[in-house]
Amino acid sequence: VPHNPCEAVQAPAEARRRDRVLSTAEIKELWRILVEGDVKMSSGIRLCLQLMLVTAQRRAEVATATWADIDLSSGWWTIPVKAAKNKLPHRVPLSPLAKSLLSRAKSDGANSNYVFPNPSGNGPIRADAISKAVRRNEGKFEIDHFAPHDLRRTAASQMASAGTPRLTIGKILNHVESGVTATYDRHSYDQEKRKALNAWGRKLEKIATGKKAKVVELNTG
Repeated sequence: VPHNPCEAVQAPAEARRRDRVLSTAEIKELWRILVEGDVKMSSGIRLCLQLMLVTAQRRAEVATATWADIDLSSGWWTIPVKAAKNKLPHRVPLSPLAKSLLSRAKSDGANSNYVFPNPSGNGPIRADAISKAVRRNEGKFEIDHFAPHDLRRTAASQMASAGTPRLTIGKILNHVESGVTATYDRHSYDQEKRKALNAWGRKLEKIATGKKAKVVELNTG
């Protein structure tokens, strides 16, 4: 077209880069509320939020997870191409804490193919329902405003502060890499990802309970 049709339209607001990261105290309070707090939120959505924080995966990927993609015995969750935001298959190591959350979800799931079935019985929980539940209960969280995606950023930041290399964190987040090195690097980083997520799971348990978690490292490939 000869002219941009939006040329004279003012932007409603300046675009801002989100950088919200929950503090250790906020993580502890949020976890407590999700476990035992008086909030109007289904157990499925509570578990979704917890799993996002534990695994650092995207809201929609957690919400639409299926049991066919999860192997609790070996501790792997494989996000297929159709479910991944960047259309790349992604293997997520499941820490002991992640597996305990998934075991609870399985007992609540009423034999559904989805990890977090929609209460209506049709498909999985909607990703936007997670955000709406957070907004609806914001006054009860007693922490500053946050969005579900901030849990993913919080987990990544916590892993970075523990010394996890940024490349490993990028692999956990399933970020797309560019450049010649990315083209030739076909290492899976499975062991590095598992080590980082297990360490984060132990730290999160300590934050939430004040007790040091047991260290059980298994070489599951």
